[in-house]
Amino acid sequence: MLLDIDARASAFPWTPDQFQCSIAVSDDREQGLVIECGASVVGFVIFNLVLDDGNIHNIAVHPDYHRQGLASTLLLQVFELMKQASGERCLLDVRRSNMAAVELYTHLGFQVDGVRKNYYRGSGGREDALLMSKLL
Repeated sequence: MLLDIDARASAFPWTPDQFQCSIAVSDDREQGLVIECGASVVGFVIFNLVLDDGNIHNIAVHPDYHRQGLASTLLLQVFELMKQASGERCLLDVRRSNMAAVELYTHLGFQVDGVRKNYYRGSGGREDALLMSKLL
């Protein structure tokens, strides 16, 4: 289900192994949330908290449900969970070309802290990642 959503929402979705690794962590720092419409899961976020830094690893919403505020709802819930666990900052990276995501993160208070050159694989070679953070 999450694999399908990620495959529909991302040009370069996570592999089954990446999902397996994210749920195979033996401690309780790695977490995930889903969002449902009716009886169907239509989005998810996978994140962790290490000391006082939270990290968003993956977030995706099925394309049929884009622009309805579901990603914002997921992220706002993650911020609350991180704050409850003494998180002070949330970190993520995003493809430079993913303007919809960059706009969402900026709207939610993230700022660009740096660039990781050639981080993501892309259809025409490699692509930079924007490193973003938000104080909680």
